[in-house]
Amino acid sequence: MNHNKLNQQIYPIYGEYKKTLNIIKPFKSLKLWSNIGEYIDQYLVENPGLTKSKLFRDMYGKAEGAENIEKRGYISREFLQRAHRVYLMELNNQLDIAEDLSSINALGPFREAMPFFDNKKYILKGEERQNLLDLLNSGDNSSDLVNKVKSLQKKYINISNPRTQRLNDLKGEVQIFIDSYNNIFNNYKSNNYDPYRAEDKDNIILLSKYLQCLTAEDFVIPEYRINNFQDKDMDNIKGIVDFLYKNKDAKIRRRFRRLIPIARIRQLSTYIYSIAKDLKK
Repeated sequence: MNHNKLNQQIYPIYGEYKKTLNIIKPFKSLKLWSNIGEYIDQYLVENPGLTKSKLFRDMYGKAEGAENIEKRGYISREFLQRAHRVYLMELNNQLDIAEDLSSINALGPFREAMPFFDNKKYILKGEERQNLLDLLNSGDNSSDLVNKVKSLQKKYINISNPRTQRLNDLKGEVQIFIDSYNNIFNNYKSNNYDPYRAEDKDNIILLSKYLQCLTAEDFVIPEYRINNFQDKDMDNIKGIVDFLYKNKDAKIRRRFRRLIPIARIRQLSTYIYSIAKDLKK
C-alpha cells in the first residue's frame, strides 16, 4: 500500500530531527518525535481499516511477518512506533515533554522508561513517577541512567523475554556455521582438499548454490535437495540450510542474516564452489 501522503508529512520533520540531534536540547528532539506521531495518528484515523503494525511494516519493510517485505524507507519501524507512542502520551496527558523532561541530557534513558508512562500494567504514579522524572532529569551519565532504568524494569516489569529472544534461538546454528566456516576456509586457504575428495562434486556445487540463495530472498531456490556429506563441516552447513529452508516462511532466514553477515555467507558459498571446481572428477 502506498503511503505517500504520510511520507510527505513526516519525512521533513524526521530530516530536521536527524539534522539537529545532539545540537538542540533532547526534550526538543522528543517534541519532533511527537509531531511525527501526530501525523501518524491522523493518518490512522483517516484509514480505519489500517492497523499500526501494518502501516509501519508497509512504510519501512524488512518485517518478520510471513510475507517477505523488502525495505522501503529509512525511518525504522521502531522509531515510528515510539514517535506515535510519545504523541499519545501527550494526547492522553500521561506526559508533558516540555515540563516533565526539560532537563534530560539524552534520549536513551527515556526510551527505556517509556513503559512507565504509557503501559497500563506498569505506569508509575505519585512519588514513584516523580522519582523516575527526577532520575531522567538528573544530568547523570546517559549509560548510567539506562542501567538504572533497566534496574527499575527488573523491579516493576520483571523482563525475562527480551526482543532478542528469537535471535537467541538461533545461537546453536550460528555457532555451528562459524566453526564450520572457519574449518572450510582454512582448508581452502591451504589447498587441503583431502576432506572433500570422496564427496560428489555436483552435491558440493549444489550446497554452494543454496548458500548463495540464502543471501537474499529473490534468488530462485535450486530444484534438487542437497544430499548428505561425509565431511562433517559441509554436512553441518547442509543441515543449517535444510533447517532454514524447511518451510516457506522467510522470517527465520532473515533472523539468521541478522546474526551472520550476508558477506560471510556469500564468501562461504564462493569457497565451497571453488573447492568443487578444483576437485578432479
